[in-house]
Amino acid sequence: MSKGVKRNPDKIVWSIFSQNPIAAKLLKVNPKDGEILKDRIEFEDTLTKKKYNEISTYNKLHWHYLSKNPSIFHIN
Repeated sequence: MSKGVKRNPDKIVWSIFSQNPIAAKLLKVNPKDGEILKDRIEFEDTLTKKKYNEISTYNKLHWHYLSKNPSIFHIN
């Protein structure tokens, strides 16, 4: 991922990222970039339901698409 994205994860459109197999492949190529996704998951997990619902749909991980994205999973 670009250094700009690493420095500005708040600029990521998480709903689109969730659907993008290429973004997931970039995380595999650059495992440290996976920290961005991990950090986002942890951030969303700490929010109260009210705070979570205040986040724009475009700024949330879209779990439906993320779980359907075959590139996000590593199966041995």
